[in-house]
Amino acid sequence: MLHLLFDKCALLINLFRTSLLLSFLLLGFNAQAEKDTTKANRLHQLGWSFRNSNPDRLLYYGEKELQLAQTINYDLGIANANTLIAIFYQYETNYPKSLDYYNQALSVFEEINSEPQIASALTNIGNIYFRQSEYTKALRFFNQALDIRIEQNDRLSVYNDYPDIKKFYHEARSFVSINFDNYKKTAFEKLLA
Repeated sequence: MLHLLFDKCALLINLFRTSLLLSFLLLGFNAQAEKDTTKANRLHQLGWSFRNSNPDRLLYYGEKELQLAQTINYDLGIANANTLIAIFYQYETNYPKSLDYYNQALSVFEEINSEPQIASALTNIGNIYFRQSEYTKALRFFNQALDIRIEQNDRLSVYNDYPDIKKFYHEARSFVSINFDNYKKTAFEKLLA
């Protein structure tokens, strides 16, 4: 009888050890995943910091972030990396390639339902079309971004986008039937309502 009790205790101890070991392994994997996403985010921040000063470093860190984010299936990192790479190609005036990367970023932002990043991607795509003098397409993307920003009550982003959109309306006014003053009034009335 004592032997049976000893066997049951040994079995329970082994089960406890196994579950404890599995817990530590799982926690370790989660900690590693956190480290990897943190590393991807740091690569993004590094790339972003070079966007105005060293486009080659921007591309380097964007590609590193994309590689890591794909390896660990980190969707936000994939979208952010695509944005960095798109910015590089935008600086290089390779608009088709830039547009491709911005669209890839937009697709992922939509999958993860990140409204602020969706609006930013739409604005970036609008800017590419604007640079290519495709004013109707640019206007469509700018308006989609504005609608999201208004829905999110994101006044700061509307304010930050204002100079680009103002420039768009002044340059494209002969191609676009809506005037800028009406756009400005509508945007700010909606935000203040």
